[in-house]
Amino acid sequence: FYGGVTILGGATLNINSEWQLGGANQGPVTFNYGTLQYSNTLYNAAVDISAQPVTFTGNAAIDVNGHAITYANPIGNNGSGALTVKSTAANGILTLQGGGAYAGGTTITNATLLVNNTSGSGTGSGNVIVNNGGTLGGTGMIAGSVTWQSGSLGLFTEGSPLAIAGSVNLHSNTITVYVPGSLPLGTGSYTLMT
Repeated sequence: FYGGVTILGGATLNINSEWQLGGANQGPVTFNYGTLQYSNTLYNAAVDISAQPVTFTGNAAIDVNGHAITYANPIGNNGSGALTVKSTAANGILTLQGGGAYAGGTTITNATLLVNNTSGSGTGSGNVIVNNGGTLGGTGMIAGSVTWQSGSLGLFTEGSPLAIAGSVNLHSNTITVYVPGSLPLGTGSYTLMT
């Protein structure tokens, strides 16, 4: 795949590391209504495909399959497609550290998406939908609106809020704040989202 790979409509490309895409010689990855799925067992820790352009010509699905995967660079490459983040196996996490450059929106299904970008919008210019079983969190920025459907979760860090430029719709979800460790929250105001 040194010249790059295109994942077309309905197809699923299953990889156990970036090496299956060429490793240090990896070419661009283009999604045109296809799915990239990480294998049940990873070969090594080289799983970040964002070192080369990742383009959403059509819609893209990334199945982290129970793994914690981090993309350090922007994804989307100014494409018009949407991103679906999912996990076939439980506890899958995709962390986006770069600003996303795609217009089609983001959907999270049975996975956690952590938006930890420091510039731009981690999820492109579109809206974000968190479906039942999905979790959205992080300390970065989202340009569009966010809708948490019934049964979805938010994961936030006090002192490092997730910034959302658009509207927030909780769909009558109950908001529960979990405090790790033995330190209770004191009386006061806590900003988890801005």
